[in-house]
Amino acid sequence: MDDASELRVLVVEDAGSDRCLIEAALAEQLDGNPVVQWAHSLQHAVRQLADNRTDVVLLDLGLPDSDGLETIAALRAADPDVPIVVVSGTAGEADRRLAVRLGVDDVISKDQLEARHHPLGHSIRNAVDRPRPEVERRAALTVGPGSRIHIAVLDAEARADAALDRHISDVAHRNGWRLTFSRTTNLEGLVDLTASGGGVDLLIVDVDVTDPRGLATLRQARLGVPGCEILVASDTHPAVMALAALDLGAADVLVRHLLDGPSVERAILFALRRRRREHELSSAAGSDALTGLPAHNVVLAHLAASMAAIEAEQRDCCTVIFMGLDGMAQVNAQFGHRVGQHVLRVVSGRMAHVARRGDLLAHLGGCDFVLVLDDFDSDRARRVVGRLVDVVGSPIAIDADYRVLVGLRAGVASTDVPIDPTELLDAADRDLYERERQRAVREAGS
Repeated sequence: MDDASELRVLVVEDAGSDRCLIEAALAEQLDGNPVVQWAHSLQHAVRQLADNRTDVVLLDLGLPDSDGLETIAALRAADPDVPIVVVSGTAGEADRRLAVRLGVDDVISKDQLEARHHPLGHSIRNAVDRPRPEVERRAALTVGPGSRIHIAVLDAEARADAALDRHISDVAHRNGWRLTFSRTTNLEGLVDLTASGGGVDLLIVDVDVTDPRGLATLRQARLGVPGCEILVASDTHPAVMALAALDLGAADVLVRHLLDGPSVERAILFALRRRRREHELSSAAGSDALTGLPAHNVVLAHLAASMAAIEAEQRDCCTVIFMGLDGMAQVNAQFGHRVGQHVLRVVSGRMAHVARRGDLLAHLGGCDFVLVLDDFDSDRARRVVGRLVDVVGSPIAIDADYRVLVGLRAGVASTDVPIDPTELLDAADRDLYERERQRAVREAGS
């Protein structure tokens, strides 16, 4: 973000005292004369997004017509691309992690804004710096009219939810799909569905995520049909349990009493587009079969293009974060390599939520990952490392009863002149191990 005078900020906040607090924080940390617009409710914000260009949204989660994480989902349905920074006094730690998983760029508490060195300006700049996806890329990921889509419901408790079925049918009709719809009450029936008719594109698991048996059913479904996307329909979804469902492979968790046409359509389209994107990655020669992420040769090609852009003065710099995981040996030894592979997939998904659009996240094999940040210097990359450490370090559900912990270590290397891509990768790798060596020396001396 080079010029704050060109920035258009939409602040969604209904409390007058908090408006004053945010207004003072913006004046303090944003130079120039950014255009600040205000919305007092979710519906007002949706109208503002439709009528005005907006570069970033500052969003309160407690509004007169919407409360909690559903506010994020509704705003995302109105504009899938606009950067969002949550500024809230109600979000707990689990809510913060889940908000980031739902596509929010950052979460700041209102108490932080009263501190002398608050992070609002940095969070806005980081959010705005994320490149917008190209229109052609969005079109490529759209499941268009005439597409054959097979949606199945795993109804383990035999609810036979007619409202959910109707919403699915309406979504298919509005999008012009040739829909195959199936419902089964057991995993054996699910396997039979998967084996017939070209497989299942989207599975909706109808379970209670607060019940350990529900999470166990979700995990078994994920293992039984690893190639399709999963949505969860549940009576409630406390943030901690929703995180567990996402870690077990769900693309989203839908709350039954809040279901309506737009929310179901948003969730289905998101899941199907994600499946299309993962299929494109897995079909590419340079993808990693386990995580679906690009592999080593793709990283080298990307870095070569970045070096050419630096040489042509189209980019200022390029930074590589080289990452390794701690604790995977213990996970494999205690629970087996199948669980270890599940943990790697979960970690890959968490890292992807931290990466900006346009960044390259890759799996080099084993426990090694790389994140390439164009136009990010080392100092800014270190802040990204902090976010990666936080999201990777959260407990990972492996079934209804057990959680595992893994840690992340990282090295950073940056260049503002064109160099050999392998040199930049090696420099980041050396930085990782030098930091580990220094940490070991400190621990030995203490």
